[in-house]
Amino acid sequence: MTFALFSVVLAGAWAGNRYAWASWRIGVLARAAALGLAAFVASQRRAAEPVLPLRVFDTRNVRLPSMMIFAVGAAMFGATLDPPL
Repeated sequence: MTFALFSVVLAGAWAGNRYAWASWRIGVLARAAALGLAAFVASQRRAAEPVLPLRVFDTRNVRLPSMMIFAVGAAMFGATLDPPL
């Protein structure tokens, strides 16, 4: 999970400031974030006692707000890391 969050924050901080949104570096970070998240979900499905049981996300009223909160939090954190010049 740390790998996925690290990739999302770096992509949010670097995209538009240091590198273009369509640059290969931002694409690699986006793919790394997706891969890290997929690996985390796969490991949590096999875990006897997961960090967060995935059945919590079965309802739409939890799934959509959670994704929105994650996206906003990552963008806000990324914005504080690299202020524009």
